[in-house]
Amino acid sequence: MFAAECSRKDSGRKLGHRRMPSSLISMWRRNRTLSYVLGTVVFTVFCVLWMLCSVPNTRPIAEPITFGQCVHTGDVIPRRLHQMWKNNTIPPRWRQSQHACRTKNDNYEYFLWTDAEMERFITVHYAWFLPTYHSYPYPIQKVDAARYFILYHYGGVYVDLDLQCKYSFDSVLANISRTSPHYRVVLAETLPGGVTNAVMMTHPCSPFFRQLVTALPESNHGYVLPYATVIFSTGPMFLTLRLNHYASRNEIYTFSNHEYRHVYFEHKIGSSWHSWDGRIIHLLDHWSDIALLVLVVFFTVGIIVYLVVRRRRRKYLKSQAKIEL
Repeated sequence: MFAAECSRKDSGRKLGHRRMPSSLISMWRRNRTLSYVLGTVVFTVFCVLWMLCSVPNTRPIAEPITFGQCVHTGDVIPRRLHQMWKNNTIPPRWRQSQHACRTKNDNYEYFLWTDAEMERFITVHYAWFLPTYHSYPYPIQKVDAARYFILYHYGGVYVDLDLQCKYSFDSVLANISRTSPHYRVVLAETLPGGVTNAVMMTHPCSPFFRQLVTALPESNHGYVLPYATVIFSTGPMFLTLRLNHYASRNEIYTFSNHEYRHVYFEHKIGSSWHSWDGRIIHLLDHWSDIALLVLVVFFTVGIIVYLVVRRRRRKYLKSQAKIEL
């Protein structure tokens, strides 16, 4: 009987020794799920801080800020239509939208600005901006910046090539005049918030656009992700922040997002400048309800897994305590 008792104790010790891991492995196993959660939180906070502590891209401005002689027409938005592409060959997917805007506004002077023409324009009229212009890491930043300078200099209407006009600009502006007779600049709302730089209308020498071009050098920062760098340095978020700081907001008329996307324009396939991060963000925005559902399910499953692991850990500790006894 004594031998049997010793045999049972020995087998219990062997069993306990076989099941009991080393102290570090045991600690990791007991807190595995919590470690995953904490690791994800720390990584997210690190990424956010990295984005906030952005690095300036621009070089010092060598020349004093001077403004070329803009083509002044008073406060009237002139009949000039500006569009941009890297060369004179428009991709087939945008030819229909380009043709529609030109046809419906055949009384407008048309300008298709290529990359070479944009740089030549900046060099001739706004040479002080060249250090910033050449420091942009993404071509779309140069296009964004150039459209602000061109609209300040010449005035008129800028429309992205992937937007198909449904009405003439004269009729659109006449419709705006009936509700907002004191407007000087026209912008368009976008989702999830702010304004877009895909459609802009202004008179030459606009104080608002002067503020935009003056603020470009100080806004030239890198935000780790390509999409964030573009929208905050020259894109829609840059435009939105400048609008929020502009004193004479009553001079600016803003299309609602519904007017912009469904009434006055039809959005074709575009956004060719978006990198992988931008495509993910737009995909999540387009499928926001599904993305939210997936997030809730993922969070719920994580909580359940954590509770199950915690319960099994307690059972395991209790069984080990009984074996040692």
